[in-house]
Amino acid sequence: MPRTIIDLDARATVLEAAERVADPAIVDGDIALVVAPGAPLLRSSVFLDVLRGLTGARRLSIVTTDPRARSVASSAHVPAYASLAALERHELDPTERLTPARRAAIASVRAGEPHVEVTTRKVMAAVGSVIAAILVLTAVVLPQATVRVAATVQPIDPVVIEVAAGGGGEIPIERINSQITVRIPIVASGERITETRGKGTVQLQNKTTTNVAIPRGSVFSTGDGVQFLSTEDRTLPRSFIVPGINVQISVGKVDVPVEAAVAGDPGNVPAGAIVNGPQPDRYTVANDRATSGGQISHVPVMRAEDYDAAAAKAPAELQAEGDRLLQAQLQTPPTRDGVPLQVIQQVVVAQSTLGPARVDVVGKEVERMEMTVTGTATVYAVSGEDFKREVLEALARGLPPGRELAEGSELIEVQTVTATADGVTWTVFVSAAHQFPANPSAIRRLLAGRPAGEARNILAAQDLRLEAMDRAPSWWPLMPLLDGRIDVRIAGEPVTQGR
Repeated sequence: MPRTIIDLDARATVLEAAERVADPAIVDGDIALVVAPGAPLLRSSVFLDVLRGLTGARRLSIVTTDPRARSVASSAHVPAYASLAALERHELDPTERLTPARRAAIASVRAGEPHVEVTTRKVMAAVGSVIAAILVLTAVVLPQATVRVAATVQPIDPVVIEVAAGGGGEIPIERINSQITVRIPIVASGERITETRGKGTVQLQNKTTTNVAIPRGSVFSTGDGVQFLSTEDRTLPRSFIVPGINVQISVGKVDVPVEAAVAGDPGNVPAGAIVNGPQPDRYTVANDRATSGGQISHVPVMRAEDYDAAAAKAPAELQAEGDRLLQAQLQTPPTRDGVPLQVIQQVVVAQSTLGPARVDVVGKEVERMEMTVTGTATVYAVSGEDFKREVLEALARGLPPGRELAEGSELIEVQTVTATADGVTWTVFVSAAHQFPANPSAIRRLLAGRPAGEARNILAAQDLRLEAMDRAPSWWPLMPLLDGRIDVRIAGEPVTQGR
């Protein structure tokens, strides 16, 4: 049969021994108390009677090197041994001194004759022992108490904590990669100016009977001063009279090509507008048709700076597209094993291609072109419970020994999120409160056998607040010796202690 060994030091009292013997963890089997010499427990057989009563059907033995204590145990019908080895062999101490009464009792047994010595003194001693045993049993078994306590929490100064997901971090992470494409306009800022002069033809009619040379560069003009220059050398034939019945005059004529002296619209004049020439006394000037073609054109030209400006916008444009993707993921979060994940409010966008190439853009005479940029957007997602648990575990590691975080007291604020290709790191600002665990078993052990008037201070030392206590009998000065006789109830809401 299994045996439970309980060690008690030289300060052990019957109350301490009774608490150890009544421990619910001891289910069955014999119990052996190994007691140091001089312990108050071994001073009276009444104490051992009480302990024997608490063990019930289980066998109680005493192991002590104190011969007097073993004699006291024997008088209470509790086997006593000088060592654990003797206990294992069930051998009494061979050096035990036999008193005359002990010798007489042994002799009577050997002779087969019953020997009973009854005296008034012994009867009174027996009655006193019984009464003392009853009192001790009453003190151990009868008292009971109900206490109601609330945890008193202490605030924790806000701290900054870093936690990581992925890339060797503590939190599992999901990476959702998506291909994204943006188109960025390339607007030409350069230009090439093309100047064209108006052109036409003037007709000259000779007023003289001699030929007139019209050299290239001769200046003709309109009535309001718009000048035209002849572009070729010409000769104006002479005019003459043809004799005959009817006298006829043959007028010399010539067409002279001209070009406006200045470029642009001023060189575009209507028919009949050019009326002046360099020799008005020798010929007349007129233009039968309007001059045309005069203009100043501004042709856009792509410059290297235009290409670079569009390329510089690519990261921001990709990020904006990634943010739109992020919002879509927020609307429909991804899941892990059917549980929705928390999408992190940041994406990493890696640019992959950009086109067309610069050489295919610079110098082109176009006003606008389009740059196509593609990349990969990575959206990170984690379990919100994983994130919160890791933050609180990191905070709890800095708590004083024996303390725990007060449930619901935490305030977590994400300060920064740093995302890389491997994972995410958060810098978190967190505050909370801590408390002594309001554990009913621990509280019962704290209060068992202690003076009832000290219960409030005992609990306060553990940051627990005594809200109510009901004891029976109310006049008994101590809390129940057996912690099983103390009913501990935890208040629903903790009371926060001011700083």
